[in-house]
Amino acid sequence: MVGAGSNQTIERIKEVSDILDIVGEAVTLRRAGRYYLGLCPFHAERTPSFYVDPQRQLFHCFGCGVGGDVIRFVMQHRGLSFPEAIEFLAERYNVSISKTLSESTSSKSTLLKYMTVAEEFYYQQLRYAPEGSVAREYLRKRQISDPIIEEQRLGYAPKSWDALVRHFQKNGLDLRKGAELGLFGVSVNRSGEKFYDRFRHRLIFPIRNSTGQVVAFGGRTLEDEPSSGNEPKYLNSPESELYRKRTILYQFHLAQEACRKEKRQVILVEGYMDALAFHRMGFYRTVATLGTALTPQQARLIKRIADEVVMVYDGDEAGRKAMIRNFPVLVNEGLKTSCIVLPEGMDPDDFFRHHLMEDFETLMESRKDMGEFVIQEITKGWDGSTSGKLKILSELFSYFEPLGQPVIQSEYLKLAGKALNLNEEVVLKQFKSWLASSKHRVSPPKTLHKRNSKDLVSSCEITSSLEEEILKIIMAYPHLVERVFSKDCWRFFIENLLEEENKEEVLSRPMYLIFRAIHEEWLEFSKNPWNKNWFCIDHICNRIGDAKAQGLFSRMAFECKFYDNEETALMLLNDYLGAFEKKIIKIRRERLIRELAEAEKKGDFESIKITLQKIQSLGGIGDHKELNVKAERGW
Repeated sequence: MVGAGSNQTIERIKEVSDILDIVGEAVTLRRAGRYYLGLCPFHAERTPSFYVDPQRQLFHCFGCGVGGDVIRFVMQHRGLSFPEAIEFLAERYNVSISKTLSESTSSKSTLLKYMTVAEEFYYQQLRYAPEGSVAREYLRKRQISDPIIEEQRLGYAPKSWDALVRHFQKNGLDLRKGAELGLFGVSVNRSGEKFYDRFRHRLIFPIRNSTGQVVAFGGRTLEDEPSSGNEPKYLNSPESELYRKRTILYQFHLAQEACRKEKRQVILVEGYMDALAFHRMGFYRTVATLGTALTPQQARLIKRIADEVVMVYDGDEAGRKAMIRNFPVLVNEGLKTSCIVLPEGMDPDDFFRHHLMEDFETLMESRKDMGEFVIQEITKGWDGSTSGKLKILSELFSYFEPLGQPVIQSEYLKLAGKALNLNEEVVLKQFKSWLASSKHRVSPPKTLHKRNSKDLVSSCEITSSLEEEILKIIMAYPHLVERVFSKDCWRFFIENLLEEENKEEVLSRPMYLIFRAIHEEWLEFSKNPWNKNWFCIDHICNRIGDAKAQGLFSRMAFECKFYDNEETALMLLNDYLGAFEKKIIKIRRERLIRELAEAEKKGDFESIKITLQKIQSLGGIGDHKELNVKAERGW
């Protein structure tokens, strides 16, 4: 487990972790302004209320109130303890940590070992087993050379139903763990469980994570005609503890090194053989999806290593449609996106079997911007009618509306207008109409409305949200926190932080934990005042610890907003602090009145006198007539 003194390690993990990557495995997210929005994974809902802020690396559900940072999400979603979540993220993002291996980490290492054993078995079957000749012949026809076979450790799965099962048994390996990884299927009959190989008579493609470790396999059938109508041409490993297909790209581990050495540009293709076709030509800046549509997580993976993506899919209609579907996913991650349209019926593998790399470089020079390609392809379907224009615009809207980038949207809308013989203003007006409609609009999370001091009601009426209002201003203007903690009322509050039995009287427990964490962060900052960015949302979120309080804090982070100017915020803060001071005075007075009653019961006249003086120092006794009489008598 992660030991003491590992704060720097935790900060490093949070620095390299991508909350969109992690959350996106569980939630289908779409851009909503500066945030991402989806259905909450922690409670059932039909209307999305789950927001992710990638800039501040926070999430919050406005439905159930759960929120926090990336570590909190991993804990909540995977049911892990804090140390286990740290270990999960450390391994995910290749961060070294000083630790004693936990059971879960040890288990994962075992699973990786099992995948390596399977990889070597399949490789040996391809290179040396007589039965593997069919796979060797297939690769020869596809012009895959021995160096590539060796580099990729391509393999062959024998026809036998239990070839890998027997190999595992021979080496004393747990078949159940192999089943967890999708290497084996399990059937149950009267005699018990029976394990069988998942991959049979297939060419095997190892699938690796970003560090090059084998986490899954893809298998292409070598049957001329599949024995069953249900037998797929390509079969991939199911998802497991090691493999999340939404977050992995084929050949990413080699592409990231090539991009580092050459340039930040990636070729995106559809399949295994297409990616290896580029490898045949000595080109390694190529990645492939794994039989699914491109996901936001995969797009963010590409974003780490490249600034531009060039899609090279099959030259048929299905390939063009697939590229169009990928367009908003890539652009939303800030990636420049273009495409190369191959001749009809030709894929990258076909192209390189008949052309040289120089021919492809010529195509690269004339590649098409994806937005222009989308408009070109969709407007092909216009029948020339007015109603047809509206239909085409509606389809274009579905691609351009999610972009969330007004400048890019505007440029593409101009092109769309030209293609449909429409005035640019008309197109913009139609799009704005759709944006305003409930059908297309995404409601942002509630925000703090502008308020003036004259709008404030009495302190008695706002105490339930008073601390929240103070907190929102602090979040927007962190340097104003010194004004908060320098107030007498806050000194009293801070002095009572350690009085466990009294803190609920001052604040609710969640709000108490939040302000305690902020105060601790502020004290550390006071020792290092050169740190100008001291108010770190996720640092404070970690300090809070309590899940309910973290949820409240993350909600406040989403609801805080900047005022028109800092003077307005400062004016409101002073008003709120004045109201809070009245609240504290009221609490202190009520405590002293209770102390006075106790002193009277005991007949302790000295304590009575001192307590009355304290009450009067708070600004008077108020409407307590009996106490006024006592004060007049000099008690």
